[in-house]
Amino acid sequence: MDFNQALLRIATQAASAYISARSLSNPQTRPDTLAGLHLAESGAVPFLEALSQRATQEGDPWLAERLMRHAQDERRHGAIFAQALKRMGRDLIDFQPLRGGAQPRSPFFEKYFEGYSREQLQATHIDWVLMMAATHVLEADASKDFVRMARALPQGDPLQAGMYAIAADEGGHAHYLKEALVRRIGLRAAEEAIENYRVHKTQAILYMVSQMLQSGRLEGPKLTRTTTLAA
Repeated sequence: MDFNQALLRIATQAASAYISARSLSNPQTRPDTLAGLHLAESGAVPFLEALSQRATQEGDPWLAERLMRHAQDERRHGAIFAQALKRMGRDLIDFQPLRGGAQPRSPFFEKYFEGYSREQLQATHIDWVLMMAATHVLEADASKDFVRMARALPQGDPLQAGMYAIAADEGGHAHYLKEALVRRIGLRAAEEAIENYRVHKTQAILYMVSQMLQSGRLEGPKLTRTTTLAA
């Protein structure tokens, strides 16, 4: 990675962190941000469960077990955000109809997975190296993003402890995904695949921010964090 790319990565990560923290700390945008977080965490569960079943069928119980634990973590995370929404008197989003419909992919994921069709990103078809590398990057950065968002909350907010717990889980997910990648293709190839998706993420954040600036809207719920790749 050259110096310009390193600077660009720092700038785009800062922009993403700013948008997330600002959206959560602003009382006007906080409900939508929490709804987006709930949707992303809960919506990832069926995808991860399907991947776990596929890993079992392909004779990889080690990966199947970790994907199932990941799914259970995401379900718990969704419950944390659901409770926060209920405390605010807000209804939850029913993500089942959304996933079955023809909703557009977010600008971030449109760019992050550029060149791949929805069919290619389904749990039954997605390339394992693609899934592991791309999701590792998202989970590793999410662990930091959740810490930043937790710090943006008022001291004593009941959600703060939950956000720190989620951050720790995301770090664990990133760890097992890299380990799975190394087991499959070796350390050097794994690091190259991860670096490739770090570049993709930088480009995707730039694209997302440009789209938001054009629309005059700088708030958005968890725009760069979900493991539901086919969403």
